Amino acid sequence: MNWKRTVLLSLVLAAVGTAAVYADDIYETIKAKKVSVSVNGQSLKEQSLQVNGKVYVPLNEMADTVQAMIEYDGDQVAIYKPNVHMALFSVVKDRITTPFGNVTKGGEYNFAIFTQVDNLQKEVKNLKFEIFDPQGKSVYNAIFPLSLKDNFWHFTPTITLKFNQTGEYKIRAYMQLSEQGEYHLVSEKIIQSLEK
Repeated sequence: MNWKRTVLLSLVLAAVGTAAVYADDIYETIKAKKVSVSVNGQSLKEQSLQVNGKVYVPLNEMADTVQAMIEYDGDQVAIYKPNVHMALFSVVKDRITTPFGNVTKGGEYNFAIFTQVDNLQKEVKNLKFEIFDPQGKSVYNAIFPLSLKDNFWHFTPTITLKFNQTGEYKIRAYMQLSEQGEYHLVSEKIIQSLEK
């Protein structure tokens, strides 16, 4: 019985070794080289390849990094990159007052997100805002229905948020191209929460 297991194990190991060598041969045949790609100091998680002087990157991961929307239609891929600018304003007694920025840890603040969008090439169904604490946990999430293809401006209702940690709170804006489609990251803003 042991000799059967030994033969079977030898065959499996030979097959795995052959597959690994074959995969390396494919890279060599097409002259592909694995490369690491980073955007603004953040490395892409998926592998990128360099072939004949051109670098091929994973499109879905790259879309979030450059904050663009991707639409697939059969063998066609369309990339849309609207200009999305966010500004934060303090809200006092339901009135928008001054620009809003860094905060003190432990403080509770009322603010609104003003968003200005231009170069919108495709109709957008929904606009979503989500705020993440320094640990990456979502602490605010709101969706605003739209049906716009033109440039637009948007103010959120007052957001009340307590900043319990020090570090970067990330405000992310997402757009949805179709009612059932995925949300695409189109802009990001940072609030620094500092010690007293």
